[in-house]
Amino acid sequence: MKYYQKNYKNITNVLIIFLFFIFNFVQLSAQVQVTGTVTSSEDSQKIPGVSIVVKGTSTGSVTDFSGNYSIAVPSSGTTLIFSSVGMETKEITIDGKTVINIILNPDLQLLDEVVIIGYGSVKKSDLTGSVASISAKNLEEQAPAPSFDILLDGQVAGVQIQRTSGTPGGSVNINIRGISSVTGGNQPLYVIDGFPIVPGGNSSDISFTKNSFSSSNFASPTVSRLNPLTSINPNDIKSIEILKDASATAIYGSRGANGVVLITTKKGKKGEGKIEFDMSYGFQEVASKIDLLNGSQFADYIKDGRNNRHLYLTGGSGSIDDLNSVRNGGSRFPDAFRNPESVKTVTDWQDEIFRIAPIQNYQLSFSGGSKNIDYRVSGGYFQQEGIIKTTDFERYNIRTNINSHLRQNLKIGVNMNAFRTEGNFANTSGHYAQGNVIAAALTADPTVPLFNEDGEYTTTYIFPALIDPDNQPDVRGGVFNPLRHLYGSTDFREAFGVLANTYLEWDIIDKLTFRTTFGVNFSQNST
Repeated sequence: MKYYQKNYKNITNVLIIFLFFIFNFVQLSAQVQVTGTVTSSEDSQKIPGVSIVVKGTSTGSVTDFSGNYSIAVPSSGTTLIFSSVGMETKEITIDGKTVINIILNPDLQLLDEVVIIGYGSVKKSDLTGSVASISAKNLEEQAPAPSFDILLDGQVAGVQIQRTSGTPGGSVNINIRGISSVTGGNQPLYVIDGFPIVPGGNSSDISFTKNSFSSSNFASPTVSRLNPLTSINPNDIKSIEILKDASATAIYGSRGANGVVLITTKKGKKGEGKIEFDMSYGFQEVASKIDLLNGSQFADYIKDGRNNRHLYLTGGSGSIDDLNSVRNGGSRFPDAFRNPESVKTVTDWQDEIFRIAPIQNYQLSFSGGSKNIDYRVSGGYFQQEGIIKTTDFERYNIRTNINSHLRQNLKIGVNMNAFRTEGNFANTSGHYAQGNVIAAALTADPTVPLFNEDGEYTTTYIFPALIDPDNQPDVRGGVFNPLRHLYGSTDFREAFGVLANTYLEWDIIDKLTFRTTFGVNFSQNST
């Protein structure tokens, strides 16, 4: 009987191994190894780095330095896709072949794409400087934003986008190829349709004094002002070119030391008038709140900390049962905290300052043209509420772009943008005693209600700050109620302006053009 069981186990093991090899053999036989070489039709040279992918799968390969490739094609694969930068993509049906040699053609359309630079415009194939180009399509694929600089985040290598404030319409810093100055400005030069504008210096932040707020106990907080680039509607932008190196920015002199951002706005096209309307509506919210102590945990934490301090200050002669009347001010705590289990969470301060915030965008444009003239008129309305209560941003704008050929070699144009922006800001910098709303919400006592019995905002205290001998809160060292920060202070910013320019372009001879531009940048800011 034992001998039978032993042989039965051996037979079972052999069968398992046999089935394993059969399974792998079937898998291997189900794949077809395809090899070949990829060359260029332009010069018959081998092309390294060509991507080969089995259509509809994640199976792929890349040609080596000699242009050779090898790829294992599963039985379900019927087509290979060959693609390379600057070359046309080609799809080839396998049809049982094991050797497939491919000839790729240059993508002339890609190489002939026109790029705007400081001196004019050139084909991509003739471009020598370091220039990055972002098209309107790249911008339109992203969620609506108050300003175009936010949309550049992650779009261009070597360009760092830093939002100095999460408030809608808040300032944004752009660094091209790192910081070039420790004490000076690092913002690039912005050129809109050939007209330079300067959005600010090293930072878009300014400091406000106490008088900037309706509540009087804030210690000079720093508040982000309105981003001047919000005056430009991202929907009106045709393309953005970022000039990075010295050769590309040389025409702008020292102003281009930090790089140059060239913005070209949309123009009308020849043909019948076309009306376009775009709209979007969405919501924003905090991805996740910070997990804080509840009322019972907070009371236990304060009780232990104050008891330890009391024992330390008394050299061990005191007792954790001592009343506040015999304790030092920093060792006192509310009587209710003596039994932490009975203390309840009264207020979730994060819930009180955050909200689900809507964002809406409406754009209307009319464009067209004839043989000698083209035009485009657009208007837009953008409104975004902040995820922090009381904060928001709003923009109205209208843009007119008209270009006309007076003669075959003489062209003039007018481009005008009028805008009005306004925003309500909350202080989110500094510490809780300086009015930082978020810092106050993260440190406020969760056992304190929003309002007193008389309907006024309560004053909460960090940990709580101090307790006088009569068990009453001592206002020294306290942190204000976060809601008092939001509704008891105001920082309203409003801007109105017009950016207009006109140009004259004269084609003197072939490849020699004279162009002159005159522009006006007027803006008025108020609080």
